[in-house]
Amino acid sequence: MLQKYFILLFIFQLLIEINCQTSPSIDKERSEHTATLIDKKLYILGGLSTNNVGKDFFYFDFSVPFNTQNLLIKDLSSINTIPSHFGAGSARGGAINDTLFIIENAGAIKLASVHTFNPQNNSWNTPVTTGVIPILYDASIGTIDHDGKMYFWDGIGDIIAILDTKNLIWETRSAIVGSLIVCALFVFALCMWNKRSQAEKNIFNHGQGIVASPDNGNIHNYELESSNNVNIHNHGREFVESSNNENIHNHGQEIVEPPSNERIFNHGREIV
Repeated sequence: MLQKYFILLFIFQLLIEINCQTSPSIDKERSEHTATLIDKKLYILGGLSTNNVGKDFFYFDFSVPFNTQNLLIKDLSSINTIPSHFGAGSARGGAINDTLFIIENAGAIKLASVHTFNPQNNSWNTPVTTGVIPILYDASIGTIDHDGKMYFWDGIGDIIAILDTKNLIWETRSAIVGSLIVCALFVFALCMWNKRSQAEKNIFNHGQGIVASPDNGNIHNYELESSNNVNIHNHGREFVESSNNENIHNHGQEIVEPPSNERIFNHGREIV
């Protein structure tokens, strides 16, 4: 687990500055590059640096002990055969989950280009894919599941593009259904919140003591049971009632009422 935190730290440092030994072709700062972990090696490809669209390709090897103040980088730029790019998507996939996939679009409106890198023999390939090849506005948002399928949705259109990295097949699905479900859940939550708010306005007191003046005409209390007086209800404990009170409800604890109150309701505790 600690090793994973170090890997995330290194990815972040690439956006700022890394104190390490590098070849002359590798800049210290870059953005919109891909970063893919395969067999404890973190592969960095492409991206933007100062006045340059990256074609750099290198990796950090985390399978051996390393010093964070003096990182050794393996430069593979000389064997990089794919076009310079930034904003691409990347993932580990393939038939046996050992291949680096790069879906390159450079932020342009064009058909997606798929490239693969084999770490075992350090070779690039541009495989032929089938299905409906999508137009990707932003491939960097791609993510892959445990079945080797990469999903792309930029949040703008209503289509989700899916690449099956095992069979090299493109397919598309509608994002409208998911959006409608989210909208329906939001409306339901809003209605429940509004209903609860309205209900809270009708609750005067539940379970706390009330001190009422003789002028109060409607004081409510629930949970007690009735005594001998007509229209006087008390559902739980002792009820002390003066003879003049005609409509007093108590549902929980003792109530002591002044004689002038005519409609007093108690919902939980003693009212004086």
